[in-house]
Amino acid sequence: MRIIAGDYKGRKLKAPRRRARPSTDMVREACFSILGSEIVEADVLDALIARWHTTGAPMVAPRVAGRRANPVLFARRVWPDLLAVSGDSGGRPLFERYAGQVGWVDWPDDITPDIDTFEDYARLAGHGE
Repeated sequence: MRIIAGDYKGRKLKAPRRRARPSTDMVREACFSILGSEIVEADVLDALIARWHTTGAPMVAPRVAGRRANPVLFARRVWPDLLAVSGDSGGRPLFERYAGQVGWVDWPDDITPDIDTFEDYARLAGHGE
């Protein structure tokens, strides 16, 4: 694996222990912030990419028990909108802007949860591990 853009472009990374597979540069560039506190299963990424290929949606995201989860695939055409986001909201405002156009992938409850706020953390911490 390698970083394909930014200051660290070309730097090699160790592949995750979980299954990973190569993809085209276009797809690698469209997957946004997939590395957080844990590596996301390759099956989740495969499902997001497949939905993006079949729908052409500006955004594709997993949905767990009816709630949005991560990672989110952002098509290149919405990158200007991502760059315009201010504060620490990440891509969440785009879900409102593209509400009827999001490609959803329903997934069982085993995706790493999204923790953006203290309330997110408190909700998850109350469940324990």
